[in-house]
Amino acid sequence: MAMRMSLEIVTGVAAGGLIGWGFDQWLGTAPWFLLAFVLLGAMAGIRNVIRIAAEVERGSDDVKDENGASGRNGSRSDERDQ
Repeated sequence: MAMRMSLEIVTGVAAGGLIGWGFDQWLGTAPWFLLAFVLLGAMAGIRNVIRIAAEVERGSDDVKDENGASGRNGSRSDERDQ
């Protein structure tokens, strides 16, 4: 899971950098689009990491519910399904 999270950030920065570099080459505005898109890519990567961490957190609550312990809202999984 940690590898996936780090890959999300690296991929976001790399994709943003390539897109920004392409716009700079096309429009002759170096380095402004590169900087802007690297920042946007980093923000997208961080957003994805937060989303993944939330999914993992929800998954651990589901495991607790299946074992009979209470989850976030204090109800068992069979009570929520009804």
